[in-house]
Amino acid sequence: MLLNVIVILLVAFCFNFLFSWRRYPAHLVRRKRTTTIQPMDRIHELTHEDFSAAIQSLDSFLDITAEDIAELLELAKIHAEKNAEHPSEIIEGRFYSNGKLGTLWSVRQVVDAANHPDPKRDMVIYKVMAGHGAYDTGKCSREEFRLWTRFEVEPNNGHWRKCL
Repeated sequence: MLLNVIVILLVAFCFNFLFSWRRYPAHLVRRKRTTTIQPMDRIHELTHEDFSAAIQSLDSFLDITAEDIAELLELAKIHAEKNAEHPSEIIEGRFYSNGKLGTLWSVRQVVDAANHPDPKRDMVIYKVMAGHGAYDTGKCSREEFRLWTRFEVEPNNGHWRKCL
């Protein structure tokens, strides 16, 4: 029986060693360290899209260690530093995120955006595509929508990614 256990463990180690994303056990493999940004140098808060991008770049599914979680958080912080301004233009058919975390996060698609010279009558009709209020529709002024949105996003393999 001991021989069978040893053979099974050796096969598991050898098989998982062939794939960089499947190291077993995870704590035996040292990952490359990311560069850190000092907290006082950070100017943006983390968003749902930042965590999603960090999870995809970490390329890990299960068997995550405390070091992996810390690395994931650092990758999300680095990702948050990229392009976090309100879009200058709101374009019909595009997707926008408020960049919040947890239950406050949502993605809206602009269904209709009529350009009216009067800012009070320049309205945007939108549909909530993901997150809080999913599948609801609503309307607001273009400026209210622009201030609500933090950045434009696009669907990518079941996740929402910032448009660059």
